[in-house]
Amino acid sequence: MTSLGLPSEKWYLSLLQSIAQHVAPLEAWLARKADRFEDEANAAYERGNLEQAAAKYRQALDWQPSNVGYRGKLGQIYVELGRFDEAEKAFHLALVMDYEDRRSLNGLGVMLHQQGKFADAMYYYLRLVELEPKDGNVCHNLSVVFYQLGKYDDAVEWSDRAIGVAPSDPDVLQVRVKVLASVGRLDETRAVLDRAAEVSPDDPEIDLLLGWTLDLQNQPEASLKAYQDAERKDPDNAEIGLQVARLANVLGRFQEAVGASTRAAGLFIGAGDNPGAGNANWELGWSYYKLGDMDASLQASTRALEFVPTLTAAHFNLGLALLHLGRIAEAQVRYEEGAAKIVDVSDLKTLAIYDLQEALKRNPNLDGAAPILQFLEQVYDALSRDLANPDEPGRAAVVAPIAQRAGANA
Repeated sequence: MTSLGLPSEKWYLSLLQSIAQHVAPLEAWLARKADRFEDEANAAYERGNLEQAAAKYRQALDWQPSNVGYRGKLGQIYVELGRFDEAEKAFHLALVMDYEDRRSLNGLGVMLHQQGKFADAMYYYLRLVELEPKDGNVCHNLSVVFYQLGKYDDAVEWSDRAIGVAPSDPDVLQVRVKVLASVGRLDETRAVLDRAAEVSPDDPEIDLLLGWTLDLQNQPEASLKAYQDAERKDPDNAEIGLQVARLANVLGRFQEAVGASTRAAGLFIGAGDNPGAGNANWELGWSYYKLGDMDASLQASTRALEFVPTLTAAHFNLGLALLHLGRIAEAQVRYEEGAAKIVDVSDLKTLAIYDLQEALKRNPNLDGAAPILQFLEQVYDALSRDLANPDEPGRAAVVAPIAQRAGANA
């Protein structure tokens, strides 16, 4: 209130701060006042009251606006509150006062990294590592951000540094597996994973990474075992369950795949993850098809498409089941829809043509299968030519109804 001509508090503080530059006792008094607000901020933070902690740091800065530490800590609290614009402003103001303030450099790097701004995060991490080359956390963060940017050789270099500083850090070890795999050094990943397992024997992420690397090395049996170990440690992880189902199908252990797919689908649905639920039901539909239960396969593939209408593999699975059930016209429609949704032309071979060829090999008299196979092969040839010659007729002209093509070829 200034109705009596008294100065506002901020104007008064500004005046005191100007005088304090020349009067040491006054400067110390202002610092003590600010420190009391910091103590209150720390107490509020310990209680989990982040808003109050931020307010107390703002009050501390009213008394000592040049305090770089307060600004960095305020920025960190803003990050935790998800108020990223305010956090960035606080960090930048701190860096204006001290270009080498490590708290603010790290805060900006981590915040930008969390937001997926990898190149911007990299800039601040690199500035940090110039100040402290042996900071293991920063070296680790750089290995992660370079990996996410697709700069795998750089990711390996920073992983080398991080592992040199923190050879037993579980996060460092896990990221090292990924970066080594990214440059094809798969043989080295096993030793790293063994070390990680010693450090964190109950961590399912270690088994998950082991399964992933063994899968890359085309060792499905060993990969499946690793994924099953991960699932036992983390039974509520739907992604792990989906990998178990996938590999069980690859190995022809279809009844096992049914159980894993069913569990994974339930977990995905519970989490509201439609893509995951679609993929789990696709695996389930394939398992039932291989077991010869066409009604169950039809039901699972239909559910997959309810969750993900663009899931081409489920369209083809559905078409296969319908063919075996004698519902030829419906099967034709499903194959047409699947062919129309193909993004990668090679998927037409792996997800449709090969499976239909196998079905005809087992049952050469499977009604409706031959013309559908002929259609798919024509579409594949046409789309392949289209890739090589972009001026050729587009997808709409290629994916014509099967009945129309069959009539033209009669």
